[in-house]
Amino acid sequence: MGLRLLAHGARASRPHHKLKPLLAIAVSAIATASADESRFRTLSSTTFEDAATGRDYAYMHWVSPDPLALKGAVFGVFAKPGRADSAAPFAAQGTVQLQTNATVLDAILSGLPAEVFEPNDANVLVDEMFGDIMPAGPLTLGAKLSVVMGDAAAHDESYRTLSLLGRTEAFIAVCLGQAAVVELPADRSTFELRQRTAPGGAFDVVAGRVVLDHNAPPAIPAPPAPEQVVETGPAGHLNAKLRWDLTDELARLTPLTHGFNVYRLTRGFAEGVGYDSTPPTAGQLADAIAAFPAAAAQVNALPVLAQDDPLMPFITDDNGVAYGEGTPFADGAEFYYYVAARDILGRPGALSPALLVQMCDRMPPGQPAGVKARDARSLDGGAPSTHLEVRWEPPATGDAPTGGYYVYRWGDPADMRADAASETPTAVPVSPLIPHVDGLAEYTWLDDTPGA
Repeated sequence: MGLRLLAHGARASRPHHKLKPLLAIAVSAIATASADESRFRTLSSTTFEDAATGRDYAYMHWVSPDPLALKGAVFGVFAKPGRADSAAPFAAQGTVQLQTNATVLDAILSGLPAEVFEPNDANVLVDEMFGDIMPAGPLTLGAKLSVVMGDAAAHDESYRTLSLLGRTEAFIAVCLGQAAVVELPADRSTFELRQRTAPGGAFDVVAGRVVLDHNAPPAIPAPPAPEQVVETGPAGHLNAKLRWDLTDELARLTPLTHGFNVYRLTRGFAEGVGYDSTPPTAGQLADAIAAFPAAAAQVNALPVLAQDDPLMPFITDDNGVAYGEGTPFADGAEFYYYVAARDILGRPGALSPALLVQMCDRMPPGQPAGVKARDARSLDGGAPSTHLEVRWEPPATGDAPTGGYYVYRWGDPADMRADAASETPTAVPVSPLIPHVDGLAEYTWLDDTPGA
């Protein structure tokens, strides 16, 4: 048995959660408790307020270049009010490890705030991604996750899959033993992630330490404006291919972020509210998406990750057509695009300046049908002459021409085949542009050029 990460199923992330504006974030500590570099971990942390209770929480997530370095590890979370050098003692907050017991998993989930766990969305996600390995019968979410986590415990590839999923789904990371949600003892608090040197012993090795200040969070800066990667061929048909630069400031905050969100506003809407010149805040954008879904949208369902190839776009927006969703953009439609880095809970930081993009129909028209030529004799000034009469019908398949038709002529079929196979054909039309007329069943053009 092994888990399969399905690309389509993974798109069922929680869009309403992902659009929540950044409330607070704190700089992480990076530390290692072992001389073995394969176990080097990054401890990232952020804070949030539970809207239902008004309580402040810390979310801590630790990762390793090799996820298997964390498999089987048991961590203790400790906290105290104030900075690391305060006299207050650390108090144990809990033990974190991969959980496979359904009752324990249900208890963990019941204690998670809504900001990191929404039961209905979580059930949908688990059913879509892992339904094929579930036993028959009604199951609690904890029982479903018991199957998933058990498979991860038994199979390394499944564990890697869940580690990746945990980067975007906090409840998965918590159940996997790679994250913790802890109530803040004070607005400014110090947390330590500890490990044991002996099985069953005390948590006596500090793996990482972080100081969180819920009232003074460093902001995630805006990326530069996105750039369009223009494709003039069919690959650029009615879509926008985008990439953007990664600034040094964003690079320094890499432990606190995971990917980017991309947003799209219609030109009329953006200019009507001034967002073409001044980007909206994350909160304003979330409100616009909720109130005007036809004019404002988040393009991505999963985090957009940067690519090393300077020519490769980070994301292609075709309104979901490639996934069998949505409808194609209209030729000539114009949109403003914005980019924001995501924190480790998927909340967007500051938005980039806007980029205006026009969608273009770049599909060539279909081939004209029924092409034929015949001798056409005429009297020109009393002298007989022979020309070629060319006839054809509009394309039977593919896009109809938007402009018209050109007629080409070759003296030898081999030349025609060579031109057709060449990326830089040398042939030039012998006719002017012959306009396309909607509804016209057949076209005729008389070739009286030299050599006809």
